[in-house]
Amino acid sequence: MKMRLTSLGIFGILGVGMILGWVTRDISGTASAQGCTSENGDVNGDGGRDIGDAVAILGWLFSGGPAPEPICPAPPVVVGLPDTGQTTCYDQALAVVDCATSPDAGQDGAYDTGCSSVGRFVNNLDGTVTDLCTGLMWQQDTADTNGDGLHDYADGSDWFNALAYCENLSMAGKSDWRLPNVRELKSIVDYETSVVRIAPVFGALPYHYWSSTCWSANAQAVFTVPFDASFSGLSFGFVNFKSYPEPFLRAVRTDQ
Repeated sequence: MKMRLTSLGIFGILGVGMILGWVTRDISGTASAQGCTSENGDVNGDGGRDIGDAVAILGWLFSGGPAPEPICPAPPVVVGLPDTGQTTCYDQALAVVDCATSPDAGQDGAYDTGCSSVGRFVNNLDGTVTDLCTGLMWQQDTADTNGDGLHDYADGSDWFNALAYCENLSMAGKSDWRLPNVRELKSIVDYETSVVRIAPVFGALPYHYWSSTCWSANAQAVFTVPFDASFSGLSFGFVNFKSYPEPFLRAVRTDQ
């Protein structure tokens, strides 16, 4: 038997619709004042948009039920810069001291800043490392540019060959590898280690590595980052000519 809507039924439906519209707008306004907005009309917080939301509103209006609460999105996670990895502090006599009790407060080693080095790098066991701080996936070892199966001093390359190697690299089922820019490359420098300044999960040689970042003062030159603690300009990077055949390389890709 077919059901027919009476005038009273139609007005009832319209009335409920108007109530829902008014309440949703009111809740949204309240949520906006709190710095967030109600999400997709899910006023009872059960994760869905259905008749349960209407029942919850009507129960609140006419039966003394709980007031609907706005569904606020989670605040964005602000990770910050990668931590340097430094945990050592010094006194004025240049002796190593406890960072927590040193009278010379404020040293890098005393603070956990940005992304902690602890648990930051994930060894994917396929020749790659994922950085949970930056969302970058790195080639784990120095690139084997000459194909001899070794990662040694014979793998130096000029800049153009470094670019081509990374652009043509297929590894771990990925083909969108590239040469890192200078800031990306410096993000994996470890300032606590004293010989090869890079997280232990990586393989590296104590020398310069190519970045993709050109030096604006000279079109022939590019920034390189040395992972050798003996280079005093480590934090700033160095500039080498594109034709220089000795720097090494490590490919990167964006994993997020």
